Amino acid sequence: MNIVVMYGTVANEPKHFGVATQLNLRTNTGQNKTEGKEFTATVPTTFFGLNEEQRTKLREGTTILLKGVVKQTSYQREGSQERTYTTKVHADSKDVVVCA
Repeated sequence: MNIVVMYGTVANEPKHFGVATQLNLRTNTGQNKTEGKEFTATVPTTFFGLNEEQRTKLREGTTILLKGVVKQTSYQREGSQERTYTTKVHADSKDVVVCA
């Protein structure tokens, strides 16, 4: 089963493309016990079908909770032999809660 639940802060102003909204979600992934520093990850996230109210509330710095699926894609740049792999999260509008 491919389900991910994430809680984090919107790291950039969302970009809206028709029914899709793209943003980066900053999440806490743990703490370095010896230095006391928190580790964070920024996860590219795409929402589908957000309504106008959800779009208005979804801004940089907003805390959200979402349920989605992990998507992996790859591409090869022209003239290069190397493939680049990316990991993203896709979420539906009904599976996002704006917390603050």
